[in-house]
Amino acid sequence: MRVENPVDPWDPKSVGVFYPPRRMTDGSGNEDRLAEVLRSAASTMEPLRILARAAAEFTRARQATTLSDQQVHDEFGTALADLAATGRYAYARLQGLSFKLTAPPYDWDGLKETTRDELANEEVPPPDALVEAAMAEALDRTYAVAWALRGPVAYRMAQRPTLGWIAVSGEDDKPHRPVNMQAPDWEQYEIDVMLGAVRVATRFIVASSNNVSAPTQAFDARAVPIDPPLPKIDASSDVLLFLHGHSSGAEEALELIPQLLQAGREKGKDYTVVAFDLPNNGYSETFVGPTVAAEDATTFPHRITDAGLVGTPVLDFMDEFVVAFVNKLDQLHIDLHGLSFKDRITVFGGSLGGNLALRMGRRNPANSAWIAKAVVAWSPASVWKPMVQNELRRKGPEFCETEFRRPEDGASRAAFFNLVYDHVPWPAVIKQQPEYWYRDGWDAKNFQILLSRIGRREIYNENYRRWHWRVACEQLIFSHFDNTTHGDKTTPLWYSLNTVRTLLIAGEVDNYAYVGIYDGTKSLAAVMPAPGRLLLLKNSGHSIHFEHPRYLVYQIVRFLTARSMEIECVTRESGRLEAVGGTDRTDPANPRPFTLGRADSVAAIKRGDEFYVTDRRGGEVLVHSQNLGSESAEFLRTAADGKDENNLDALPDC
Repeated sequence: MRVENPVDPWDPKSVGVFYPPRRMTDGSGNEDRLAEVLRSAASTMEPLRILARAAAEFTRARQATTLSDQQVHDEFGTALADLAATGRYAYARLQGLSFKLTAPPYDWDGLKETTRDELANEEVPPPDALVEAAMAEALDRTYAVAWALRGPVAYRMAQRPTLGWIAVSGEDDKPHRPVNMQAPDWEQYEIDVMLGAVRVATRFIVASSNNVSAPTQAFDARAVPIDPPLPKIDASSDVLLFLHGHSSGAEEALELIPQLLQAGREKGKDYTVVAFDLPNNGYSETFVGPTVAAEDATTFPHRITDAGLVGTPVLDFMDEFVVAFVNKLDQLHIDLHGLSFKDRITVFGGSLGGNLALRMGRRNPANSAWIAKAVVAWSPASVWKPMVQNELRRKGPEFCETEFRRPEDGASRAAFFNLVYDHVPWPAVIKQQPEYWYRDGWDAKNFQILLSRIGRREIYNENYRRWHWRVACEQLIFSHFDNTTHGDKTTPLWYSLNTVRTLLIAGEVDNYAYVGIYDGTKSLAAVMPAPGRLLLLKNSGHSIHFEHPRYLVYQIVRFLTARSMEIECVTRESGRLEAVGGTDRTDPANPRPFTLGRADSVAAIKRGDEFYVTDRRGGEVLVHSQNLGSESAEFLRTAADGKDENNLDALPDC
């Protein structure tokens, strides 16, 4: 008996993941790519034609002379019926069809005629009754799938597990909702966002304590469900806008949402969390990258002797897309509920989401339709020096550039997954990419990597692949420490433009060679003028929101509910500090003076309020309380600022 090393057990079905039967795929090595007969149907994006093929398979199943033949035709008929509803464009066209027998346009007759065409080569033409029964079977499956994917959340949760694996071919018609991956326990919505000449339909979630599920709809086997109306975001609710990581989707927020809502309630705060799919990610509409900007617009100087700009048009587009999404959603909310919410937004996210959150934190309200009230960024990308003009560091963006320019072919799918999940670029120096996503020793690491791989199989297509590598390239060449015009030191440094109150978070394990996000985040916090604080976490990797969700939520809510108090003067009695005064900057638009005695200041710090002193360099030094053994002996002291100074002693008298 062969003895193997211990492994982490996993069971994807326990979290709502479904695997395709082997005969539904084109064989091993292609990451569950669908069989060609299914792909050819999906690529038509025409539900009438796809349903006709499904009905033809069900007809053949009823005429089969062996159980095995019947099973094969049934399986393919079911998969084909799925494809009439799982692809974005097929589903959109399905919405316009009517297979009811009581009213025009009598698409039933068109389906019957097309099904007969599919059966034209049968030796014995099947009778009408058999064909019509097969058509009804195909329609039943298609609409059951439509309701399981887009019906009211209670219906989805009850019915989706009963359908088993559902066929979807993202390479031919990208899905509009999670199909074989776990779907959110919240209603899902969709909105069209226009940005210049680019229109993108994107999926989003609105979650709050006051959310009411969409009204129950009676299942209709011949009609798609009605999409739920946008819920009202109460005037008392603060909005938390979640930005997901690279090549991911809104599902990243699911672990945080219920805990954020609960933690808010415990603090007497009403939160609404909005999470959406960034362009060419998750279940948003797919489009070719050059629609945003030509591939040559992503530019960087390679060798130390090269000159030229760092051009990141895709990252810039994603910035503007976040703003456009909020503006469109806010206008829709005003139209429906007569209330704007965009002046109540905190932007939060990690990795790419943390990078974008920081970029949101430097938007100028003079030329932006909205600006974040606060920013929370953990493990942010691009806190390294630009990976350009260096013989070793430039290899990363050059590799990504080669990949985003590479045309699609039959081997691209397998090659993409190999490069992302299995490839080791430089042995003994760099590990497989997913090894950097989570810290070693975290018990769910292998399982999360597996789920990521399965999820990307569902949405993979050429646009997604090329966008993945282009965003990766641009994040490597962009740096928050760079000048706004690379190479021109007369232009501002990017970080110097960050003015929104910010919570920066980094895990000590997330400090790998060449990227050093932990050290980079510490360096950024030391020079960035935005008010706020830096939180450094021991025993934490890159994906803090997966590894430590409850602690992360605790810190986010503590930050958001804390007052931001800049101490500018002190009152002393007999050499002892007895009171402090300064400016309450919690609301940047409405700074207010304050004066607090020593005991009240200590109590406020213990509640989580942030007191700080601005040092000579313009940085912020946090003030904490120190206890020498009794309540009366508690006093205020600034945290060490690198010179072990107590900045409170240097402040003038109030």
